[in-house]
Amino acid sequence: MNETEAMECAEKNEGYDDVRFALVVYIGTPVAFLGTVFNGILLIIFCHKKSLNSPDFYLLFLAIFDMLICVLYIPFFTMDALAIYYQIKSLHHLWHTYVMQIYCMSRFVQFGAVYMMLCATFERFVYISSKQCLSWFITDNGRLITAIVTLVISLIFRFPTFFDYKIVYRANCPPFQDYLFLPVLMSYPLYTKFNFYMMSIVQTILPFILLTCFNIIIIYLTHKRLYKTSHDMKFYMLGFTDVIRQGRQTFQH
Repeated sequence: MNETEAMECAEKNEGYDDVRFALVVYIGTPVAFLGTVFNGILLIIFCHKKSLNSPDFYLLFLAIFDMLICVLYIPFFTMDALAIYYQIKSLHHLWHTYVMQIYCMSRFVQFGAVYMMLCATFERFVYISSKQCLSWFITDNGRLITAIVTLVISLIFRFPTFFDYKIVYRANCPPFQDYLFLPVLMSYPLYTKFNFYMMSIVQTILPFILLTCFNIIIIYLTHKRLYKTSHDMKFYMLGFTDVIRQGRQTFQH
């Protein structure tokens, strides 16, 4: 490392104005706290053995992921806002000791939550469509294996984000300019493209399209089934009315 690199300092952190600070700390933080509490309650409800062997199985994972998103918000956003807005050096140093771990975990949680929601929707689709070839997915073993595969794939795809950047501390730099985020994997154009397509297509566009298609089919099949049920009930009531009418006529004769 040459002298120029040794003296390189980070650009001054983007400051928090009053509005942005209020949004992050006074609005975002209470919402994250409430989200943690309510998802914790859902977690307790779904942890029962009956829920583990029912369609609520995927809701258990969704509650876990949602709670993690809320929990990660506070050390990731709230701590950063407090450190920069109030110029607290100790918080600034503390934030940089764990930020890459939280960054990686947040990527994994977001990816896993999206596809766990897709699994839950797909299960409703299988149940409503009554397709025997897909019935394995709504069994206890099917749910467990599907959830494990989803978690493993999410971990494989998102774990590399831990190595996106390397944090370097420059002791000779001014406060709040003493930490550099040096690209590691992000320095490779191929990985940058991979990360972009992973975020935009695999994590956002593809799940959105699949969820939309499955929900449209579910609504259509549910409406069709309800219409058939009401239609059959109508004929049943008409037949029942005819029987009563014939019985009255027989009684009168």
